[in-house]
Amino acid sequence: MNTTITRLFTLIVVTAATFTAKAQSYTTTKDVNIFGDTVVTYHDQTGAPAYTVTNGTDIFGNKTSKTTNSQGIQVQSITSTPTVGGVNQTVTGSNGLPAGNIRVSKDIFGNDQKAVSNAQGQPVATVSTTTDLAGNVTKVISENGTPVITIHISKDAFGNDVKTINTQLDAQTEDNLLRSCGEL
Repeated sequence: MNTTITRLFTLIVVTAATFTAKAQSYTTTKDVNIFGDTVVTYHDQTGAPAYTVTNGTDIFGNKTSKTTNSQGIQVQSITSTPTVGGVNQTVTGSNGLPAGNIRVSKDIFGNDQKAVSNAQGQPVATVSTTTDLAGNVTKVISENGTPVITIHISKDAFGNDVKTINTQLDAQTEDNLLRSCGEL
């Protein structure tokens, strides 16, 4: 019995260490520009802006989200269109061409569930979201059913969102996956 408990505890510790080996934290600030769009700036550990996401509504009433890097260059755009049972999001890359599709639906608890596909319609990843009683959000991005990124979102003492990303992926692969899932 003790051997089983010891092995289970060891497995949990090793698994936790695996997912926290490459943790990145982003602090976000939110502003509203003169057009009424919400502008969210992601700051890295040094406080420097890493990405800016501008959320608004286009002339057709569809929700839009445009992501720019620290140099102000647009890296992607997402247009959300309501559908029966959820929302369909079209992802456009920095070159203006379609890069993928995100189908957002709700589970029985009201949490967002995303199915992400590439420009050819092939599945890329899924994103499962849960919210605890304190309002902290956990998002798990899985590829082929295997979790590869875990995102924890909480508030700091000033009410700013603190987003901690745990993964074993290299930085470029992580950024690409986060953008394709609409999480960056």
